[in-house]
Amino acid sequence: MRRFTFIICAVVLGVGCSSSHSDAGDAAILFDATMPDAGRDGARPDAPHIAVCQDGVLDPGESCDDGNSDDTDSCNNTCRRNSFCGDNVRDDGEVCDDGDNASGDGCSADCQSNETCGNSIRDIAVGELCDTTPGCASDCHSVTTCGNNEVNAGETCDDGNALPWDGCGADCLTEQDLIINSMTIGSSSVGCDYSGDGNPDNAFARALGSALPLLNSQVSSGVTDGSIMILMSLLGLDDMTGSVDSSVRLAWYQGSDGDDNADNNFSGSAEVYGATSAFDETGAPTTSFASSISEHQISGGPEDISLPLGFLPLQLAQSHVSGTLTAADGRVSGLTGGLLCGAVSVRTLSSIPNILNMIMSSTPCDTSVAQSTMADVLIGGARSLVTINPSSPDVDVDGDGLESFEVVSTGASMCQPVIVACIDGDGTRIAGHDCAGDARMADGFSTALPFTATTVNVIGLR
Repeated sequence: MRRFTFIICAVVLGVGCSSSHSDAGDAAILFDATMPDAGRDGARPDAPHIAVCQDGVLDPGESCDDGNSDDTDSCNNTCRRNSFCGDNVRDDGEVCDDGDNASGDGCSADCQSNETCGNSIRDIAVGELCDTTPGCASDCHSVTTCGNNEVNAGETCDDGNALPWDGCGADCLTEQDLIINSMTIGSSSVGCDYSGDGNPDNAFARALGSALPLLNSQVSSGVTDGSIMILMSLLGLDDMTGSVDSSVRLAWYQGSDGDDNADNNFSGSAEVYGATSAFDETGAPTTSFASSISEHQISGGPEDISLPLGFLPLQLAQSHVSGTLTAADGRVSGLTGGLLCGAVSVRTLSSIPNILNMIMSSTPCDTSVAQSTMADVLIGGARSLVTINPSSPDVDVDGDGLESFEVVSTGASMCQPVIVACIDGDGTRIAGHDCAGDARMADGFSTALPFTATTVNVIGLR
């Protein structure tokens, strides 16, 4: 903890500090960060913005606003996203849609599988090792030829057993595992297009403002020293070089060091463990991106994932991942130009204590609130040694329109503005500071995390 405080103070001195804050009365509804008066930095405007659909400004109650009247593009004329996987409506091209982007619940995260054996889709999340492929058992949970010491059709290896984590998987496909060796929270100009206006969205970075380099210094050092270990496994990969594969799963999970020596984690031959909690009783990872590879370019998602960034454990909804796979000696050797996009949920932020209190303690502006959270910091802004502008979530995860919040911003000197009520996308008002953790508050801040990865050997779970 002492090390974290030192780095924050050092960076603050380097980037400059600001404690200015304009009050807006006892409570104010904070509108979307993309208002013209506010600019793209998320600052609250002096005059209230009048919400108008098709004005190119994303407002509470809207899911998107691309500024045009084309009803057939990704954003329709009522400022709602046209059909997408996770909107709880089965549209053309979807096999199912249960309202989320999580696999293992009877509908895959990409809405392309009902996760039943015999549909010719290997559903990793429900423990399938194969599906209507050569040697596939009738329950899709084993490959009958795997373990006979012969490389049969559909196999790339066979070491005489059907055990995972020994280089040859239970499906007799060569295990190819990666470890993230660099990651940051990207700048506001980096991201995926969630609003439908053709531009990258990263409201999380904009909201963090000058606190962004502070957090990134911790993320980067955590990846380097092994305290943040994120692993990926290419499951069902037919082409060992990662050149082309129309259907592959990219498992995403937390790991731990095999020899407690962080210096060799990125050597290419390091041995690590996957977190037991990231796998079910069948040994299947609970989180994996449905992906495809073309000319070494991998693209996967959507998927709801956990992102354990040490002191900042995040949940990302509607996540997408992309990057370029590299190869050496006939197999995947790493991933460059990686980008993970997603929506940081307000509920997650409401469960994380205000980490800025470690450098400059502040009391909540509403004395009935016992402790401020990171949701208060991003939505209400910060009165600390760093400048964090008031902002609002910009990804309508549950499809009922963007949510907004009421914030108390006046009180004791240098107090922390706090949420006192939440307005659901359908207009329902939920009173109280705890509203940010309500299940109806599903929306999130768009974010993007550039990363790279290199090969590693996962030798088991613990």
